[in-house]
Amino acid sequence: MKKLLSVLLSVYGLMLFSQIEVTPYPRTINDVVTITYGPDPVTGWSELDPQSENPLYLYLGIDTNNSTTVWEYHDQWNNCDPSNLIKMYYNASTNKYEASINFKTHNFDGAGGILPDGTEVSNGYFIIRKGQTYECAPDPGSASTWQTADQNFAFTPAKVILASKEVNLAPKIAEIIDGNLYLKKSGVYDIKVYDVSGKLLNSKSKKKLSANEKMSLNISQKGTYFCVVEDANGNKQSVKFIK
Repeated sequence: MKKLLSVLLSVYGLMLFSQIEVTPYPRTINDVVTITYGPDPVTGWSELDPQSENPLYLYLGIDTNNSTTVWEYHDQWNNCDPSNLIKMYYNASTNKYEASINFKTHNFDGAGGILPDGTEVSNGYFIIRKGQTYECAPDPGSASTWQTADQNFAFTPAKVILASKEVNLAPKIAEIIDGNLYLKKSGVYDIKVYDVSGKLLNSKSKKKLSANEKMSLNISQKGTYFCVVEDANGNKQSVKFIK
């Protein structure tokens, strides 16, 4: 496992396969993240065949310095005993394995421990594995027989906020990524976009949007802007973004 932590993730490893779903999106280290793994309609369990094994297990790693050569926080990897890892249980109604992760309380027992308040997290990855790996199994086969390739969490960089401090924060309504607005909850919103001088560039009133629906802010020129979002209850958030 040390080798895994000392090399760059491959392009293959950075892909999220259609069999693996990570929600919510967008997401930061402060979100409770749910991972599901199921068969692809065409290729089946091609990423990792569970062969009815239940549960599967999640191995986690976190990066805090924008360098994937060293993962400062990661779980302990044991080829034969995964009991320290998060369990992914099979849900017969969905035909998928499922698990949820609260990163703020997770103990990275391989290195780092629990994330301290204020730690800025820029990246993270996970591996779905069986109870045994090919180094331990009586019939080794290949690595892909026992574990998936590295999967990237695609976090939006953010600092860890401990639960005890979250009550002091105003509710987060929206997030902007690549010039697109994403709402945390479905509802009706007033949306206004300003430049740094305070000039109103565009606005939408009583816009009905679904949670995590992408809405383009229609900004073509490079620069710094502010988007003010207000929900039907009067909760307002100003989001600074750079095009």
